[in-house]
Amino acid sequence: MASREDFFKLAKKGVTEKYSRKDLQIMQAVRSLDDIDQAKSLLFTRLSEWFKLNFPELDVANEESYALIVAEFGSKEGLSKAKLVEMVGEAKGGEVFAQSKKSFGAPFDEADTAVIRAFASQIYSLFAARKVLEDYINEQANKEMKNLSYILEPTIAARLMTTAGGLEKLALMPASTIQVIGAENALFKHIKSGTNPPKHGIIFQSAYIRGEPLERRGRIARALAAKLAIAAKGDYFSGNFIAEKLKADLDARVKEVVELNLAPRRELTEDEKFRRDFGFSKRGPGSRGGPGGDRRQGGDRRRERPKQSFQSKAYFARREGGNEAAAGGYDRPARRFDAPREGSSRPSYDDKPRYGGGDRPSFGGDRRPSKPGFGSRGGSREGGRPSFGGKPRFAGRRDGKRERSGGKFRR
Repeated sequence: MASREDFFKLAKKGVTEKYSRKDLQIMQAVRSLDDIDQAKSLLFTRLSEWFKLNFPELDVANEESYALIVAEFGSKEGLSKAKLVEMVGEAKGGEVFAQSKKSFGAPFDEADTAVIRAFASQIYSLFAARKVLEDYINEQANKEMKNLSYILEPTIAARLMTTAGGLEKLALMPASTIQVIGAENALFKHIKSGTNPPKHGIIFQSAYIRGEPLERRGRIARALAAKLAIAAKGDYFSGNFIAEKLKADLDARVKEVVELNLAPRRELTEDEKFRRDFGFSKRGPGSRGGPGGDRRQGGDRRRERPKQSFQSKAYFARREGGNEAAAGGYDRPARRFDAPREGSSRPSYDDKPRYGGGDRPSFGGDRRPSKPGFGSRGGSREGGRPSFGGKPRFAGRRDGKRERSGGKFRR
């Protein structure tokens, strides 16, 4: 019989095997890369605002070069033209150096320069750490996800797998789900508010879709997602390299889409864009689709009931109580018990009273006939209600209570 320690050993072994999957390592690296990007963006904004107190004219598009300049010099007073040329090139370096001589920023003392240089150095180190993580992700993705990385770029394939929750989950997903991974907010907005559904999610970063016009992206995204679904299954279940044929088929399909020469999509007007984003028109209350108009406020996008395209003359004649034959409509047989409506020229059925008189049977004034299907052997009870097959209502009781038989009570 297994002891408690044996169960603990088996549990630890299972956890170790689960954690040994390489896709988990790739997922942690991708999430770390996202965290570095977020922190880097926040810290760089703070560094830029701080250094502009000293040198507001500094304009360098590359964030890494900006942080390197601040970490190297610390203030505009310590700039060196030769080093600037090495960092950002001759043209840009000369321009920055010339602007530093005409700058109206406040000067920094030695303490200010020292602390901002240290701060910029830490930010610049984040760029180096990001480069190390990116190289690791590319290497591991090419090794563990050969098919996905061959069709997509390795970084995009790793991000797709991370958003899906692992290689196993990605391999079990249908192509329609893979197509919109990363566009969940747009998909839920489409389900809730009726906006246009998303055509693609993370796979938009692929070169197959990113450079194509809007009218082609949906078809290409479907074809790409279908091939990615097969590639993910190959990576997880077999590990065989099958991406060459998949990519050849995908290229052929993309070529077909390009040769279709689809018409460019019409550009939306400002009101249509507003209605797409908010669910109602911006033309104000009482307008079509606006709050207080013919649609409810809040973006109820249900279609209006279509108006009746045609109605016969006989329909309007019947609706107004007139004679449809006189109106030029078709002759519909009169119903058996139709009585003339008030103000109508249509005659009633043989001009006889509805109940009683003529050849039609009378039912005794307001008393209505018994319904068909009911028995007649026992007659009807008081009030004109028929009995059921002539049987006593409470017949057959043997518990000593009062019973009803033939209209009398007995014990």
